[in-house]
Amino acid sequence: MLDMALNNEVARELLEDHPVNTKSDLVLGHARDGAVSLLQRWPDMRDKLHLCLNQPLPPTLRQLAWKLHLRNSKLRRQYATAVKTESPSLKSPWHREICQKCEDILQSEPTFKPLANHYGVLTAMQSVLSYYHASLQTASTLPDMDYLLLVPFLAVTQNTLSGDSAAGDNVKALLVEEFITYMAQRPGYMRESGVRDFSDEKLVFADTVADLLQQHDDHLATAISTAFATEKGTPSRTNLVEGLKTLLQPLLRVMFVGYLQLDCLLYIWDQYIIGLDIPAYQVLPTISTVLLMLLREHFFKCKNSHQMEQVLTSHSRKLHMHQFQYEINKRFYRTLHAQIHKDDKSTMPVLDPTQSVGMPPPWTHWSVEKLPPRQKAHDRRQAREEREAQRLRFVEQQKAEVDMKQEDELARRKEEERQLELALEQSRRQQDQERLALEQELDTERQARYELQKRADNQIAILQKQIDELKRMKDTKPKSAAPSETLSALSLKAPPPSAATHVTRTWPVAPSPARSEPSRPPGTPDAVRAETIMRDLVGRIMQGTNFLAHGSDDEKDTLDQQTRQSLQAYNKDHREAEIEIFGRRISSRDWNNMASGERTNTQGRLTDAVRRKVEQRHGINGQRGANSQHSTNSRR
Repeated sequence: MLDMALNNEVARELLEDHPVNTKSDLVLGHARDGAVSLLQRWPDMRDKLHLCLNQPLPPTLRQLAWKLHLRNSKLRRQYATAVKTESPSLKSPWHREICQKCEDILQSEPTFKPLANHYGVLTAMQSVLSYYHASLQTASTLPDMDYLLLVPFLAVTQNTLSGDSAAGDNVKALLVEEFITYMAQRPGYMRESGVRDFSDEKLVFADTVADLLQQHDDHLATAISTAFATEKGTPSRTNLVEGLKTLLQPLLRVMFVGYLQLDCLLYIWDQYIIGLDIPAYQVLPTISTVLLMLLREHFFKCKNSHQMEQVLTSHSRKLHMHQFQYEINKRFYRTLHAQIHKDDKSTMPVLDPTQSVGMPPPWTHWSVEKLPPRQKAHDRRQAREEREAQRLRFVEQQKAEVDMKQEDELARRKEEERQLELALEQSRRQQDQERLALEQELDTERQARYELQKRADNQIAILQKQIDELKRMKDTKPKSAAPSETLSALSLKAPPPSAATHVTRTWPVAPSPARSEPSRPPGTPDAVRAETIMRDLVGRIMQGTNFLAHGSDDEKDTLDQQTRQSLQAYNKDHREAEIEIFGRRISSRDWNNMASGERTNTQGRLTDAVRRKVEQRHGINGQRGANSQHSTNSRR
């Protein structure tokens, strides 16, 4: 069913107008995508990658396979915590030197040309190596081989990095996890010479390569042992092993990085990484043997060990991946296949009991697929036109729906605006009516006050005339006149009582002449009597003035209440004006700290702000002046 479904999908894609890929490419692409999806869902199936023996992994599958075989959640968490807390352990004390050396290596090494001038690769390499060196806590700088061993990981993640911007924290965390895990799992013969058991493992590795070389290419083994033999010595097994140790140690310390092109290098690393979970799988001795066999023609021309080392350095970069694949398939595939599948119970899962014997069935649907019916050119053109017309109808329908929604929304907004305008107009009309009523009441009150003031002025004028007459009579009276001949205070009529003591807004009728005059004590001098009359007169004048200013008892209470409300409104307007201008209340200390000019300017600004608020609250602006002018004219 799987091959049938895959074959039908590929056949459908090949019916496109101008297919670019071949059928094999499409099948491999779908198989690769399916394998990646399965591994992402079930990581424990990574041992199925053993089927890719002697085959380079596709880029997406390679990135996932390396991640699954070199994962270490503890290292990833440690790095993520250090990045989150901005820990000093992110950078090494040798950070500047590490950054400079990373840039030099990427620019100078010929096999790293695909990675040169790539800013994302450079920043990732600098950050990972600086963090790795800081985690080692050593006083010396990193060795050169550590720089080179990071390059394959950078090449695998290159497609996820931007060439113009720095690498992200997620990519750096993945590189840290894979690189540190790989460095910890390296065999002993790939480490520095100071590591314990280095010599023993190195000797075992060279002995294994010598066995493979003598088994498959004895002439090359003889040439190497001869080149490394002493002048008087004869070629021997010992010379061969020592010569292989000398030749292969530089390659193994960097695992062929810098000696091969990147595509060939990644192919070799794929063969090594897919077998990390199989201890019996030893692919590096086989790869080393194949490398020496591919350079056999150049080795035969060498006379000494130094020339062989130069051949290994210069000519290994010219080798190609298919050369390694050919030699491994021809001479070493059965051995490597047996090693990598040693612990496998079966090469493929058994889904059908009838297929449990032998290898899985061959591909049975390569040339048998269900193709859609072929149509003529005009039929296909008509179908395309119908699809295009249907698409256009669908687009127009969507556009019409969007336009209808916009129109409904616009109509709703207009209706809301109209309702709001009606409400505002009604509120404005009501305010205008209330303002007109208040203005009319104010004009009536002003007219009444004007009439009261006019009457009071007339009364004061009459009283002033009487006072003037009294003064004139006092000045014309003879000094030797008898007390009986002097002007008697009883002849003066008492001034009429003030309107404030009786009726609001009306003045009482003048008292009759029969009203009794104020009594005076017998024998009081004329000056005392005149002073008494004046005090009584001034008291009545003050009572009248008080009535004019404050009214009667009811009117006084009303005026006092309105005055308190006006003072409260003024204080509120004053506080809001301070907050509007200064953003806060102004204290007495702030006023005292101001200069004289600044205080005057501030007082003017506060007065203008308070005036605006009063006008806005009462809704009077230009009409107030007109009403005042009208009241003045009517009063006149």
